[in-house]
Amino acid sequence: MYPFSSYFSSSIGFCNFCTSYFWLSDLQQYPTDAWEDSRHQTTDYVVRRLRPLQLEDAIRSGFVHYPHDLLQISVEIWWAINDTFRFLGYWDKPKFKSIADEEIWKAALDRLVVLLNPRVPIQRLMLAEVHRNREEYSKCWGLLAANTNLELEKALCKMRAACMEKNRFLIRLSDKN
Repeated sequence: MYPFSSYFSSSIGFCNFCTSYFWLSDLQQYPTDAWEDSRHQTTDYVVRRLRPLQLEDAIRSGFVHYPHDLLQISVEIWWAINDTFRFLGYWDKPKFKSIADEEIWKAALDRLVVLLNPRVPIQRLMLAEVHRNREEYSKCWGLLAANTNLELEKALCKMRAACMEKNRFLIRLSDKN
């Protein structure tokens, strides 16, 4: 199990009819079991999982108002781009699809440094990973040293090793692919 899995879930949709963003939680009907298909039929429209560029646009457009929402969307961007590396098999040296993706990923990391709360254990772990991705290894190490959750020890060991090796790229925290 990934220690961060299901901590955040996709939260924004885009309506092609009215060309505006909306919170999925505002939908009256939403079939959660169909999300893996990336397309859902609701009563009146189709909801598609947004790409990182669209999520960044939602932030820049002013749609995202509150810090907790900005945190959620920034995590979604970070994970979506990391998932691209993961699914394409770029574990050791990720290749960004475009310069825009790299810039969006870095902007999300910059926001996460400010928004993640190191007093919340799972967010402290996420913040350590953000610092590692940003090549801020001493900050990463300090945050990892503060984690004592025995259930996460295997993942913590892998994260510590990546930090010591100055590896900013993706690592497998689970034995599952």
